[in-house]
This record gives sequence, structure tokens and C-alpha cells, in this order.
Amino acid sequence: GSVLLRLNALHNFNMVVLFLLFTLFFTVLFSFMTVIINEAVRSAKTRVWSFDKDLIVSRVVRLSFFIFVVNLLTNTVLVSQNVAFSPWVLFVLLFLHLILFFVPPAISLDDFSFSKSVEVSVKLFFSHWWWVLAWLLFSVFLLVVGEGVLFFILSPSIGKFIIPLFNVFFVLPLLIILQSLIYLRVMYRLAP
Repeated sequence: GSVLLRLNALHNFNMVVLFLLFTLFFTVLFSFMTVIINEAVRSAKTRVWSFDKDLIVSRVVRLSFFIFVVNLLTNTVLVSQNVAFSPWVLFVLLFLHLILFFVPPAISLDDFSFSKSVEVSVKLFFSHWWWVLAWLLFSVFLLVVGEGVLFFILSPSIGKFIIPLFNVFFVLPLLIILQSLIYLRVMYRLAP
């Protein structure tokens, strides 16, 4: 009943508030998924499973804050009238996102603070940039091939529902696992 009550009040919000609410919701959901997947990867590598609810919640909160702030800053830069279609701004934003590639696993695997995880990510990126580039190329390949195959197999009316589900339930977790394995490989020299 309370869900319906809350949904009936949605028409009172303007688009900016709705956008921020949905962005925050999906950021927390993505962060929770990232932390849980990273915990599973760590337990598979170390053969030790530790489920500390408070630790997981603190990691989810820190990771959500990081992702929300980065997305908010990126969207603010892209929406500003002066640089809306500048290819240099897009290149700089892509480069900054790539530099911050190792922040989510640093927060969720090693429980680093925000500043320490950014510092570690910058160091690891500049010393192992080819891993980040390989991950980026693999993710583009996986998205293009996965969507292309599903597009030709399924009819367009079904494909528009199945392809996003395929991306959320297969591609995204696979890329998070790969990101965690790369982090463990370059941070601790663990074999894949």
C-alpha cells in the first residue's frame, strides 16, 4: 500500500528531482551489486568467505557516493552550454573515468577510503594502463557482439526488452568480475 501511495505522489515532483532520485536509486543498486560481486571474487581467490553486514553497507555507501559524485560532475560538464559538443571535453572526461577505473574494486575489496582509492587507482592506471585498455576494448566488443547476435536472433519487438536484460544480467556482472580480477592481478600480482 505504501508503494502505491508513494507512486501516486510522483506527479508532484519535477523532472530534476525524479532524475536525481532514480539516479541515486540505481547508483546504490549498482554499488551493492559491485560490492557483492567483488566479495565473491575475493572469496574465490582467497578461499575465505567473510560476510560482515556493516562492512558491506559502509562499502556500498562509499561506492555509491563516489559514483554519484562522478556522474553528477560529468553530467554538469556535459550539460553546460559552452562545452556541450566539444570532442576535447569528451576525451578528457573519458580519460578521467579511465584513471578512476580501479576505484570501485579498491573501495569494495580493500576497504580503502575515497582519497586512498583514488590515489591507488591513479598509480595503478599509469603503471598498468594496458589492462584498462584491454578491459575497455573487451567491453565494447562484448556489447557490440552480444547485442548484434541478439538483434539478429530475436525480433525487434522482443529484442528491445531482452537486450537490456542481457546487458544487466550478463555483460555488466562479467565486466565487474573482470575489473576485480584485473585489480587483484595488478595490485597483488595474483594469477588469474
